[in-house]
Amino acid sequence: MIKVDGELYRTIGVNADLQNRIEVNMVDITYKEYLENMNDKKTPRIFKTIGGKTQSIKKFSTDILGNLYEVKSKKHPQMIMKG
Repeated sequence: MIKVDGELYRTIGVNADLQNRIEVNMVDITYKEYLENMNDKKTPRIFKTIGGKTQSIKKFSTDILGNLYEVKSKKHPQMIMKG
């Protein structure tokens, strides 16, 4: 899960790495099902470009009950090499 500019999405993957574009989907219902319910003929994919106008990006994870938790980056390395 990822929150881009205050909107929560389910991450599908990186669509265009050089253009900083990711493919996302709605959380509760897929965008394809949403378009079918609205009788809309658009492409059933949501693309978000990460650029200069993007205000915030936050990564979230969920537990088995569906509770959302913001993922914090680790301050220390996970693996320390000795030798």
